[in-house]
Amino acid sequence: MFQRIFVPLDGSRRAEQAIGIAAHLAAAAHGSVLLFQAVDLQPERWPVFFRSQQVLEAATFTAVAQAQAYLEQQARDSALTGLPVEARARAGKAASTILREIEATQADLLVLACHGPNPWAVGSVTAQLIRHAPVPLLIWREDSPSLSQADMQTRRRWRLLAPLDGSLWARAALEPAVALMQALATQAEISVHLLRVVVPVPVQGEQEGARWLLQQRLRQAEESLSQAGKELERLWRRSAATVQPPALTWSVAVDPDVVHAIGQVAHPDEPFPGRDGTGTPDLLLLSAWGSNEADQRRLGSVAERLLQLVSLPILLVPTRALIQILHGAAQAPPQMGQ
Repeated sequence: MFQRIFVPLDGSRRAEQAIGIAAHLAAAAHGSVLLFQAVDLQPERWPVFFRSQQVLEAATFTAVAQAQAYLEQQARDSALTGLPVEARARAGKAASTILREIEATQADLLVLACHGPNPWAVGSVTAQLIRHAPVPLLIWREDSPSLSQADMQTRRRWRLLAPLDGSLWARAALEPAVALMQALATQAEISVHLLRVVVPVPVQGEQEGARWLLQQRLRQAEESLSQAGKELERLWRRSAATVQPPALTWSVAVDPDVVHAIGQVAHPDEPFPGRDGTGTPDLLLLSAWGSNEADQRRLGSVAERLLQLVSLPILLVPTRALIQILHGAAQAPPQMGQ
């Protein structure tokens, strides 16, 4: 997995920072990197007397050529030395053009360094990508730690926080998480913490019944996390990885607000439970699924709020990517010992 890594650029220094991590992941997986820029001249904003077809075509040709030259310059970045790199500029609306090219080039990971006061605002390019991308996205926020090639090479430990809700969709997100961890594990130790949040359900006038119900839900949550841990270990073995498997821990939190509980673990006053007992999470895994278009636009209320509140880098697996993972799992023949 992650053999063809797609990096959309917009000419900003912040967006260019995604090149370092894309290079690191591509080198680990013996993959390639595609640098891409969508050129949108927004002719609808031009004065009416400039909107002739001839003027538009000439301006578009010039802008695409300039974008192509910029991308080819970025392709000579030292971080990409020795890697297969393609630079491609296309004319069109940014989000729709990027989504179209992801499919046309058969990319399997989108690395995005977002910027701006509110990159998740409805209608923004970032918001459209995270809602409609057919592949997982590795998102570095403006307030996330640096992701230069030097930072990637010198880091010796990565900790992944994976909140799960017990659904098949959430479990499916473990597959790209394993692919990411294996790429990171070539030079660093990996630990994974699985988290399940149980929301207490009040039972009116039945305190004893409420306690019994909570205990039942806690036992179910623990069993679900145990199964998820086994699934993660199975995926690691299936990939025939030569690197050490991650240190795996899990915990159950009781909180009426799922986002609050996850945030407490993502940005705790005390380190999250782990085998080494040091540090806070470095990466957050999120699956965002919906059974209809409205749900997909919302990304699910939990994922939506976490994107707004958590400053960690995020591996986000959107609905279309989850569907492809589950479809592939259904089509795959059973393997011995599984």
